[in-house]
Amino acid sequence: MSKLKSKASGEGKKRKRRKPSGDPLIEKFPLHLTTEQVTIARALQMEAARVWNIVCFVHRLIYAAYHIWLGETAMKEFVKGRFKVHSQSVQAIIELYFECCERTKKLREKGETDWRYPHRKKYFFTVTWKELGITIDGAFLCLSGGVDKKS
Repeated sequence: MSKLKSKASGEGKKRKRRKPSGDPLIEKFPLHLTTEQVTIARALQMEAARVWNIVCFVHRLIYAAYHIWLGETAMKEFVKGRFKVHSQSVQAIIELYFECCERTKKLREKGETDWRYPHRKKYFFTVTWKELGITIDGAFLCLSGGVDKKS
């Protein structure tokens, strides 16, 4: 069989697997936690809020002192290993902070002046776990709480 006929009939075709474009599907589901687990979850949320508050404070402090804005990478280096939350959760909070700043900047350039840069102190903050912070142990979902903490 010639090359032309084999291509027309579909023989010899190798299908390349394409990675799906866009964000992965995220599913939310209700949790039924014990009081001990609720206490742990609240502590993680408060630690995540502490990360957010320090990122806000340091970002503005560096600008006030040196008139330069710290970049996302520099901020990640600054906070590395300082919090009792999984390191990638800290990175997710920093990425969200800089995303908020960027979105506010673009909206203000369009003339929407009611938008403000992140400034409010938070007491609780939703913790985001990335793929490396999640493990499955049989029927249990284990979320990493950082280096010093047990799952």
